[in-house]
Amino acid sequence: MARRLEALVAATAVLALAGLAVVAGLRLPHPFELEWQEGGVLEHVLRLRAGEPVYAEPRLDFVAFPYPPGFALAGAAAVTLLGAGLPALRALSLGAALAACAALFVLARAGGSRRAGIVCAGAFAASYPFAGSWFDLARVDALFVALSLWAYVLLERRRGVGPALAAGGVFFLAGFVKQAAWPIGIALLPALAMRRRAEALALGAALVGPVLASTLALDRITDGWYRWYVFELLAGHPFVRSMWAGFWIESARVLAVPVLLVVAVSPRRAGVGALRGSFALALLGSSWVARAHEGGFANTLMPACAAASLVLAGAFHGARALPGGRRTAAALLALGHFALLAPAWNARLVPSADDRAAGEGLVAELAAVEGEVFVPYHPHLARRAGKRPGVHAMAVVDLLKSRERDVAGRFVAELRDALEARRWAVIVLDDRSWEEDLPELGASYRVERELFRGEPPERFVPVTGAPWRPRYWYVPRE
Repeated sequence: MARRLEALVAATAVLALAGLAVVAGLRLPHPFELEWQEGGVLEHVLRLRAGEPVYAEPRLDFVAFPYPPGFALAGAAAVTLLGAGLPALRALSLGAALAACAALFVLARAGGSRRAGIVCAGAFAASYPFAGSWFDLARVDALFVALSLWAYVLLERRRGVGPALAAGGVFFLAGFVKQAAWPIGIALLPALAMRRRAEALALGAALVGPVLASTLALDRITDGWYRWYVFELLAGHPFVRSMWAGFWIESARVLAVPVLLVVAVSPRRAGVGALRGSFALALLGSSWVARAHEGGFANTLMPACAAASLVLAGAFHGARALPGGRRTAAALLALGHFALLAPAWNARLVPSADDRAAGEGLVAELAAVEGEVFVPYHPHLARRAGKRPGVHAMAVVDLLKSRERDVAGRFVAELRDALEARRWAVIVLDDRSWEEDLPELGASYRVERELFRGEPPERFVPVTGAPWRPRYWYVPRE
């Protein structure tokens, strides 16, 4: 009975991997945003590819997102090969997500069996909708997680100073995509020092050295703006106190079964030693801090999902040494893990043909406008219409919450001047709160019509993330 249940768990894992591939394949060619900040990421890639500055003083034409340039550099190669659109960046992220699955398979296979490796990779794939269906988006997260996992593979699979140096280098690259990888690598140093001090020194040097060197170099090239965006900008953002505990309640769906299995099997049989345990805790800590940060969405749960999958697979393999009844119960628990994640899979993950038609119609309307347009929530729509894209609204939010009031003040003054001068022939906004914060908007522009009026409420709404869609069409007052 236990063996049949274990085979069923492995089959379910394979089904989850297939489900990820199918859903991502259906989503990948969609020309419009699956999540409202994808277009902003594309702008970073296209600016870098065109040789335009990314880290510079915030202006109306562009404000950078608070990440290092790793994803934009990889994305520039992707759009060169696959075309300058969102599908190319999604292909990069999907490839990274599959690489993360492969890394988890390697780790679980090394400490257990091939079946444990399949369960590990499949459990991570099953968490795809739980983590905001972010694995295949034109965002930094999948590449950051994949590189972090492969850095750890280098560290765990082979001993010695050489592999530790290589692991440190890959951790640096992961953090060059998203800064959260650097603390994960640093967190491994104590456990690694217990194994061999020279390896800990090598990992630390190979990680910290490039971080310092790249920061100094890019800071000099950008006149200090690189450091401001990557290290200082988000410092002014508060934490959501309720999420310090809320994270664990939310994550129980993905953490409960792995923890129960480890307790039932014992950490030793589950393969949770000092180094692997430190890595799992570092991944969990990364998700916890990011989720508790104001604005943290479900994508921040991806590292926690990877940690849960790794622990689950180790305990699943270790359960084979248990007596018959307990082994059967362990297999049922593992099957329950997939059952807990199954309800999040639904048709809403994939945009409809009507969503695409709505987007094409809006782009055609923008293209017909005589003059420039301002679409801050979705600047890629302006670019597709042959207009200058302009700043992204999320970058404006980050800027206004920063501690650099002088920088924010200069940006707001430029925006107000542009509104008073009626710089744009059309402004398209997703909500009207801008009128409260910027009286110049209401004084210089009026809402001519509301877009998608009478359409279904989900029409052209991104399938994940904040449900922003273009709504209000402003024209200059006479």
